[in-house]
Amino acid sequence: MSSALLDSFLAAGGEVRFHTAVTGILTGRGRVRGVRLADGQVGRTPLRTPPAS
Repeated sequence: MSSALLDSFLAAGGEVRFHTAVTGILTGRGRVRGVRLADGQVGRTPLRTPPAS
């Protein structure tokens, strides 16, 4: 991951974990909702409503 991309992602409130095994991808309503890590932790994505057009 480039440092510029990483900096931008972190500035937007993202979280990155390096050297962390993912054992599952959580989905719902046709979208990725989070990940399950090998140590049992679950990271969820924030649910966002698209802007009204």
